[in-house]
Amino acid sequence: MFFITTIKVPHKKIIKKERKKHGKSLLITFFILFSFFMGISFAKISHFGNNDSEKTKSKFSVEDGAYVEDGLLDEERLGKIPLDNLKYSPEPEILIFHTHASEEYSDCDLDGNHYTVNDASKYLGNLLSEKGLSVVLDTTAYDDDGNDGSYTKSEKGVTELLQKYPTVHVLIDIHRDSPKDTKNPVIGGKKCAQLMLVDGVCALNNNGKKKDAGVESQYIDQNLALSLAVKNTSDSTYPSLMKSIYIKPYRYSLNMKPMSLLIETGNENDTLKEVENSLDYFADILVGTIDKK
Repeated sequence: MFFITTIKVPHKKIIKKERKKHGKSLLITFFILFSFFMGISFAKISHFGNNDSEKTKSKFSVEDGAYVEDGLLDEERLGKIPLDNLKYSPEPEILIFHTHASEEYSDCDLDGNHYTVNDASKYLGNLLSEKGLSVVLDTTAYDDDGNDGSYTKSEKGVTELLQKYPTVHVLIDIHRDSPKDTKNPVIGGKKCAQLMLVDGVCALNNNGKKKDAGVESQYIDQNLALSLAVKNTSDSTYPSLMKSIYIKPYRYSLNMKPMSLLIETGNENDTLKEVENSLDYFADILVGTIDKK
């Protein structure tokens, strides 16, 4: 773990009706149109039910097995939840870590360097530091003996750091995704890795009914509000950069602070450079989202 010292720098911040012969035809047409529009309305209502194997509504995609309570992902509701603003204080306010430090990129070891999410974390930390933010970077390998128990270990380590740096109010857990339904958008002439925010709802879908997932988090609403705000900023500036927010059943590392993000930075087919290109934009997105000065 090391502390990145900073200097504040400026940054940029939608027929004429006939008789019997055509009356029947008109009635049939009306019935078809009515059924079509009712079908659309029903699809909007039913597609997001907890019985779907893969559900998508607006900015969110829900994994099979996660139970989403009614209204939880309502964008209007989430948009009213206040977010902590960036303070640009000399004291640390952002902590970056990686629960799964061993996750590698496609060019790992090709040039003698071992490229993992650890490198992505360092790169993002430096970007935010250059914007005048005080950042703590935790380089601990919490998965040094495998992924089992890594979240328990990262919670312990991050909690200790939060006690040491009580001014930290934004947590970012950096991960790397698997290559499913991904693209490589070209933004500003640079090939980028797609990013994806992940949120946990601490609830399992038991045949359409809620089941306790065995974990708790008091910050689900606040985490979702932050993820949605970041996703909205990204979509308005770099529409192809970020996938839908992925909703999973458990809490992961999102139970320690209300302003917590878990972000998948590319996948195993992406190079570190493609990830760095994406993080160049993500740093602007994050600051643009929670810097309300």
